[in-house]
Amino acid sequence: MKWDFSVNIDLATRALNTIGQSAREAAVRSLNESAKEVKARATSIISSAYNIKPAAISPKISITEARETNLEARIKASGAKIELIEFASGQSSAGVTVLVKTSHGRKLVEPREAASKGFIVKPKAGKKGIFVRQTEKRFPIRRLFGPSIPQLFGAREIRETLSAFAEERIEEHITEEFK
Repeated sequence: MKWDFSVNIDLATRALNTIGQSAREAAVRSLNESAKEVKARATSIISSAYNIKPAAISPKISITEARETNLEARIKASGAKIELIEFASGQSSAGVTVLVKTSHGRKLVEPREAASKGFIVKPKAGKKGIFVRQTEKRFPIRRLFGPSIPQLFGAREIRETLSAFAEERIEEHITEEFK
């Protein structure tokens, strides 16, 4: 009698584990799909708020997918500062203007610690960039950079928008999985 009882418990335990296993698999699918959608939305929001192409943003945002052993998906932005030349720059008689944030309009590049206004040049070895002179002499010059993708990703408005979107997408995917 005891043996039958333990067999029944084993069957029940296996049945519960199977249900639990399928629930974990559904949660993993939901989290991973939501993470992909949040990455796409982050790329879209950043490229519309800041004047940078989505192709420059997407490779800098990575996803660590959820697993059955770890029900957590992570989205991480990495990368160095972006060169100012990437932000719709243009040379004029007044100097170089850039459009970093789409809502703020063009700004003249005038670094405080520089001895000259900005200028665009393509060095013999390297790619085109915006530079300023560090002294009144011709050299040395310094290349100018804007914000990095992690800085853009971490802006308060963007974080809040993405958090709300992530919660909405996870909830929707979980609901779809358990129908």
